[in-house]
Amino acid sequence: MHGGLSTSDDEQTTPVRPSGTDSDADPELSVVVVTYNEADRIADCLDAVFEACRGVSSFEVILVDSNSTDDTVSIASEYDVTILRIPDDGLTTPGAGRYVGTQRARGDDILFVDGDVTLTGDGWVPAALAALRDEPALAGVDGHLNERRASEAKSVDYCHGVAMYDADALAAVGGFHPFLAAWEDVDLGFQLGLAGYDLQRLPTVVGTHPVPDSPFDQFRRWRQGYYRAGGQVCSKALARPALLGRWLWYFRDKAVSTTWLALGLLALVVQPLLAAGWTVLTAAGWIILCYRLGVDGATKRTISTLLFPLGFVLGFEKLPARESFPLDAVETVQTGSVRLSREQPSPSTTD
Repeated sequence: MHGGLSTSDDEQTTPVRPSGTDSDADPELSVVVVTYNEADRIADCLDAVFEACRGVSSFEVILVDSNSTDDTVSIASEYDVTILRIPDDGLTTPGAGRYVGTQRARGDDILFVDGDVTLTGDGWVPAALAALRDEPALAGVDGHLNERRASEAKSVDYCHGVAMYDADALAAVGGFHPFLAAWEDVDLGFQLGLAGYDLQRLPTVVGTHPVPDSPFDQFRRWRQGYYRAGGQVCSKALARPALLGRWLWYFRDKAVSTTWLALGLLALVVQPLLAAGWTVLTAAGWIILCYRLGVDGATKRTISTLLFPLGFVLGFEKLPARESFPLDAVETVQTGSVRLSREQPSPSTTD
């Protein structure tokens, strides 16, 4: 499970192993950090990871980079972390980084963090580990990003953002699908649920994450293939009715919006008067949406509504199996060590 990753001869480095580390022991926790062009944020991200894990008996940090073109890897190499790089842009989906990191991880539990997230150090990492240990049916836990939106822990259908999973539960369902363009976390959650596992959201802020300023960021997500994922997950679920049912329920709002758009086009062809009525009702709905979400929020929702059906059709294709992901193409840039809680020196590697 942990082999098959090649080493890039021209970039392989061996960091100094500081005291308080053990290169041979398997850690209690593996932290997988997924990055793409995060040079401006990766130092803050890694600093926060090491700080948040101070209460963990032993842990390792694995950074999986999706072929960044900036200094993300160079900056990360100053830290005592394992660095893996996916060198092919055609393989760099959000799920690919998580899949690759899972294959290399040795911990009993795995925490996934995006490279643009800064974890909080409020003791929630040891608490999440304890929850996974105490409840055998619990496969994963997450929390709130940026602000707390609940005061009690609650059961959820999927984890998102910063999430910690039991490694055995991940292996039981195959883990993240490396070829999904998006919603890989929802897909994993649904499969864990169908396998009989529980998922939980902690009532705490686990990290901060930048929020796009412009609603037109949806077009960037289109270019990155995000909107194709709806078709991908439904196509993949065709052979599993229970899984397909969960996805159809998840997309229920988008299905209603798409149906409304289709009715408008039909009315335009059949009867212009009906089209006029449809336009009035749509305008009224837009005003209500602006009142609830603000103009930017309403614009974002509208763009998403228009892009989803086209992306769904384009993405409705058979996905390659997880096992066909070319792990031997992944480069090992640097190998980090297992950190022990008895001594937690500065996360950056020193001379």
